[in-house]
Amino acid sequence: MIKKIYLVIIIVFGILSVGAILFTDKYLTNDCANKQIINDDDSGIIEITEEHTKKAQEETSSQSATIVILNTNTNTISASFTKYSEETVLKKCAGNLDEISQTTDLWEPGSVIKPLVAQVGIDQGVIKMDDLYYLENFRKIDSTNILNSTVFKNRPYTYEEVITNSINTGAVHILERIGNGNLEDSRKIWHDYLTGVYELGKTTGYPIENEQLGFVPSPNGIINNNLRYAQTSFGIGLTVTPSQLVKAYCIALTGRCSTNHKKDLSDESKVELYKILNKSAQNKNSIVLPNNYSVGGKTGTSSMVDTYGRYTTKDIGSYIGFVKKNHNVYIILVKLVDPQVGDSASYEASNVWNELVHNLINHQLI
Repeated sequence: MIKKIYLVIIIVFGILSVGAILFTDKYLTNDCANKQIINDDDSGIIEITEEHTKKAQEETSSQSATIVILNTNTNTISASFTKYSEETVLKKCAGNLDEISQTTDLWEPGSVIKPLVAQVGIDQGVIKMDDLYYLENFRKIDSTNILNSTVFKNRPYTYEEVITNSINTGAVHILERIGNGNLEDSRKIWHDYLTGVYELGKTTGYPIENEQLGFVPSPNGIINNNLRYAQTSFGIGLTVTPSQLVKAYCIALTGRCSTNHKKDLSDESKVELYKILNKSAQNKNSIVLPNNYSVGGKTGTSSMVDTYGRYTTKDIGSYIGFVKKNHNVYIILVKLVDPQVGDSASYEASNVWNELVHNLINHQLI
């Protein structure tokens, strides 16, 4: 009898605990969450970002749409919104929430990592962006073929073209060059940059509740480690949060957001990264800019995983880039989970990015 009473108490306590968790989720509505992670001085940016996040989710019928804006001059998040579909809200929160504002959803970022591996190659002095890479449409690592998402013409490509055309095998080749052909050295150097320079796999220092760490694989793993690390060069096999990714790009482009200062990236690598992203953006963006503005960015696509960690046929598309006016630089990320319109998830994310940036510039907010 006593055991039954204890069991009832435990069950009731468990229900109350779940209720508390759900209440916490409901608390993470617009105003409350934004006060925790958003700069009050950026009210205009906040209003427009919220509007575009809602619009992006609704017009693309995505499971969720996320937009994060980082002011690199102050190293603060100016705005951060996630708008979920009603179906996703019911699954995540078991309640009728209109929106939840947070930056903690982990995902494999895909090709938005390629500019960073190119920057490491430049910083290490092993590549220049006009050097030539002789295309391979597949690359065998640990008995597994790494493929490109598109079949490219067999011709030499500059490393700049490797990034702007998003060539997976070219990114793997850069990773190999970083270790002078020794994959073990490549893994260690790349891991040191990912965690020690770009600060992935760590908390960001921004005031975000229950911030997740993400995952960067150890360079000393035992099983298929060369393959795992080869895939990280194009953003697969590691996970990030939106706030981690915008911080990594801030460090890569400006160096302003670093907290550990283990290694400073060379000025040459930062200048070249601006050029790479600007060139890549010319293929995606149609923004007419005032003379004192410049923009650049990169798309990324990855597959969603199910609750068992298996890849699905649904895509996550992202676009991350910079908006620069004189010495002021903003990093802006758009992420769409399983959009139901358009040719590709990342293409839709780039369209959202374009519209948002155009609106922010027109209102002279950035």
